Amino acid sequence: MGTPHEDRREQAQRTVGKLAQAGGQAASMVASRAARRADETVRGALPGGIRRGARFTGSRFQRELGTAMATRPHARKASTLLLGTTWKYSPFGHTRAQRKKIRTDGFDTSSRPDLPLDVAELAHIHGIRLPSIMSVAFLHRREDREHLAGGSGDENGSLHQVVASERDRARGAVDWTRLCVDTDQKASFLQIVDDHHLDVLITAVSQDPAENAADVGLILPQGLPSQVTAALTADPQRPTVRLHLLGKSRVAVDTGESYRQFHDVPHILQGSLVVTLGRVTRAELWVATRRNVLPWLIDGIG
Repeated sequence: MGTPHEDRREQAQRTVGKLAQAGGQAASMVASRAARRADETVRGALPGGIRRGARFTGSRFQRELGTAMATRPHARKASTLLLGTTWKYSPFGHTRAQRKKIRTDGFDTSSRPDLPLDVAELAHIHGIRLPSIMSVAFLHRREDREHLAGGSGDENGSLHQVVASERDRARGAVDWTRLCVDTDQKASFLQIVDDHHLDVLITAVSQDPAENAADVGLILPQGLPSQVTAALTADPQRPTVRLHLLGKSRVAVDTGESYRQFHDVPHILQGSLVVTLGRVTRAELWVATRRNVLPWLIDGIG
């Protein structure tokens, strides 16, 4: 048995050893957490990568919306990033033909994005019709007047399936359908630079009454005023209409022939909802908007 001084020295050495061991474990844990954060950051920076920390619950619609909102904007080809619509003009009379088709036949009624969708109609709606309505929305104060949906210019669109990784699926992420649209139409009357690229989530809305109410409530947190609900079912010859989400609490009920604009209807995203017999069946929501480089530079110089 050693002296009291030797015993205290051995006890101090053991304490220092334990502290060193604990410090090493703590440092290891910190390094591990930092590595995980770095991994998430790198993955989040990749095209289609999910941002760090996101978890997804709820209905299929809610998970698709959450996944789309958390997904990094995809990488783009130089043809659209640099030139936008300047490299691919729409055929002569294309916009007028789309307007006539919608006015005569109505809107595409497909409710599920896994079914064949009319890509030309989707590109026209989001690339021409919606920006045209948005750009003059501030002029329309009266809600009892009908307006013709105009718009002209160039747009082109394509549909893509975005596949979630197995790691992201473990957090509840799901695959989703993305509509890409390049358009030279501005959504604001005062906007100078107009050529831009839209990423639009195309997703079905549950037809179960309770889930449908929850899904639509996520987009329209205060619901729809009675006059908007009435306008959605006002024409029995047009069972399928669109409810355009214009931003700034403005919406428009579009029958294909004309539209009426309404105010004080808050919504979380811009886009368009397909409504059949008064029930939302498909949502088309803008999740990203990016300017095209060369037109932006040309317009800026001009």
